[in-house]
Amino acid sequence: MKFDASLENFAVLQRNADGVSDHACRGLCRAAGKVLLTVSTDGAVLPDWRERCVGSAARGRFQAVIAGVPAGGPYTFSAAIVDNSGKMLERTTVRDILVGDLWIMAGQSNMEGYGYMPSPVPESPLIHNFYMDNRWDIAREPLHNRLRAAAPVHGGSPDAPAVKHPPRGVGPGLAFAAAMLRFSKVPQGLIACAHGGTSMAQWDPALKKRGDFSLYGATVNRVRRLGGRVAGVIWYQGCNDTASPETVQAYTPAMKKLVAAFRRDCRDPELPIVIAQLSHYANDLNAAGWTAIRCQQLELVRNVPRLGLAVTLDLELDDQIHLSGPAQKICGERMAYAMRRLLGDDTAPAVPVPERCVMKRDPISNQAVCTVTFADIRGALHAAGRPNGFALLGADGEAQTRCFRTELDGNQVHVHCQYNYFLALTAPPVLVYGAGCDPYCNIADEAGMPLPAFRILPRSPKRYSAVLVMHGEVSDPVYGAETVDALTLPGDLEKLHFVPAAFREFYLAHPRRAEFPAQTAKVFYYRFRVRLPERMELQVLAGSDGPFAFYWDRREMMRKHTGNPIVPDEFSFRVTAEQGVHECFVALGGNRGNAWGVCCRLRRIGHGALPEVLPDFES
Repeated sequence: MKFDASLENFAVLQRNADGVSDHACRGLCRAAGKVLLTVSTDGAVLPDWRERCVGSAARGRFQAVIAGVPAGGPYTFSAAIVDNSGKMLERTTVRDILVGDLWIMAGQSNMEGYGYMPSPVPESPLIHNFYMDNRWDIAREPLHNRLRAAAPVHGGSPDAPAVKHPPRGVGPGLAFAAAMLRFSKVPQGLIACAHGGTSMAQWDPALKKRGDFSLYGATVNRVRRLGGRVAGVIWYQGCNDTASPETVQAYTPAMKKLVAAFRRDCRDPELPIVIAQLSHYANDLNAAGWTAIRCQQLELVRNVPRLGLAVTLDLELDDQIHLSGPAQKICGERMAYAMRRLLGDDTAPAVPVPERCVMKRDPISNQAVCTVTFADIRGALHAAGRPNGFALLGADGEAQTRCFRTELDGNQVHVHCQYNYFLALTAPPVLVYGAGCDPYCNIADEAGMPLPAFRILPRSPKRYSAVLVMHGEVSDPVYGAETVDALTLPGDLEKLHFVPAAFREFYLAHPRRAEFPAQTAKVFYYRFRVRLPERMELQVLAGSDGPFAFYWDRREMMRKHTGNPIVPDEFSFRVTAEQGVHECFVALGGNRGNAWGVCCRLRRIGHGALPEVLPDFES
C-alpha cells in the first residue's frame, strides 16, 4: 500500500476555508476493501480519527478523502485496508504530515535563488518544500534543485547526484514561508517551480498542453500531483523581457494572461498572487526596458484584483543581477506583507503608491516643482542621506537627470526639476522614480517600506494664459560690435540667412553656434511670428545670456544689458496688439562667445472669462 506524492512523508495538505483538510488522494495496493485511517500527533490519536473509514480499494488501487484534520501537525497517518469482516489486509504509515497553506514559487533566477549561502533563515519543522525531483522534505535552501528536476523542461534528472554544500541558492521562498507561519500560525508548504533566465514567452499558459515539457505545464502538473489547490503564488520575473521594445510591450498582456491561468488551473478565481518588482541591474543594457517593466509591474498591481507587489529596488546584490542572501530574506518578508494585505490583514505594512502629482512654478527660477502625494504611508517619508531616485523621462524612454533637489514632507515629495514650468504646460514631462538599470533609490516610510518604481504625469493646479516661444528662426552671425548700445535692426532683414532655431528646454539657440569664431564680436538676429485670434493686451517676458534688443513689428520695445546664465522672465514689457500676425525680432550680442540664445513667453492680461484664447506662433 503506497500513497501518491500528495501524501508522502513530509507532505503538506492545503487547508480549506474552515481551516481543516479536505484532501483527495490515491495510491497503489494489492488488497481490496475499505481504507481506514488513524491520525495521531505526539503519540496521541486525534478525536474521531481512530480507524476512520476514508475510502476504498479495488483492482490494485485505492482512493481516499481525508477531510477534517485540523491545520497543524506534524501528524502521523496510519492507513490500512480491511475486508468486510474487519481483517487487516494491508497497511502503511506516512509521517511528518502538515495541514496548512501551500504556495507556488515561480519565475526566474531571483525566485529560484542565487544568493550566497548560508541561508539567513533557519529551517523549521513546520515549513516543508516539494522539491523539483517530486520529493517532500523539510524546507532547506536551496529550495530549487533544478539539476535533479523530474520535469524535462528544467533540463535535469532525478538520478543526478545531489550537489553538496552549494555556494549559492538563497531565494525569497523560505523567508516568505517563515513570515506567513508567524502570521497565520499554521504550517507552510512550498512548491518549487522557478527556472532562471526564463521569459514571459516561455511561461505562456498556452504551452500547458506540452505538460512537463513547458514551464507552465510542469507547474500545473506539480500542483495537481499535490491535490490541485494552493493558497497562492509568489512570482519574481521580468529581467528577460526588458531586452526589446516588442517584449516590453507584450509584458502586461502576458502577465494578465498568466494570472488568469493560475486562477483557472488552481480552481480559485480570487487566488492571491504577489509579484516582485524588478530590482536593479549593475549594467547599462536596455535601460528603457528596465524602467518600463518596473512601471508596468506597479500598474498591474494597481489594476488587477488580488495582485500584490514586493519592492526590491533598494536591496543589495551578490552579483550584477541577483539579490544577496540577506536581501532575499527582506524580499520574502515583503512578499509576505503583500500577501497578508491580499488576505485582508490591514495591519501589514503596505507599499507606498503615488496618488497624484501636481506641478507648480518656482517663483524665482521659473523651473517646475513636482509634488507627488503618496497613499498607504506609515508615518512620514524619510531617507538615509540625500533623498534620491527621481528623474524625468525622455521621449525615448531614457531617464534624464534633471531633478536636482528632492524634499520630503510627510506623505509628499517635492521634486525640483531643471525644466521650465511654462514649457511643461505645453509639453508636460513624465516624472519617474527608479529609472534605468541601476538607479540609486533610498526613500521609504517609517515602517521601512520603500517607494516602488513608478512614472507619473504631473498636472498643473490651474491653467495659465501664457505660451512659450518654441518655434522661431535665427540668422547666421553679423560680425561687428556686440555691446547693448550698438545693437540695431538692419534695414533689409531679408538679406540675412535665417535657419530654424533649436529649442533647448526653455530657450532658442543657434543650431551651429559652435562653428562660429568664439572671440569675434558678432550679433545674431532671432525672428518669430505671433498670430492673435483677436485684439489682446500682452505681457512679453524675455531673458538671454547676452545683451539684447527686442523689436515688436520692427518697433524697439526693450534694450537690456545682461549675461550668463539665461534667467527666464528676467525682463518684461507690455504691448496692445490687434488681431492678425505680428513679427518679433531679437538682436542678441555674442557676449564674447558666451551667448547661447534667448527665451520668451507671452502672457495675456485682462482677458476676462476667455483664458483659452491665446496667442499662437507661425513657423
